[in-house]
Amino acid sequence: KTLREIAAIHPRTRGDLMLVHGIGPSKLEKYGDGLLAVVREAASPAS
Repeated sequence: KTLREIAAIHPRTRGDLMLVHGIGPSKLEKYGDGLLAVVREAASPAS
């Protein structure tokens, strides 16, 4: 459910990630930057 929600809303900030079901302060601290990097990379046009 959490991954589907991340894929649907395309969070761009740590605050956006906090709105995702299943992401709380500890998961945000542990995985937040990595998740945001993956979302950013997936959203960028292919080169």
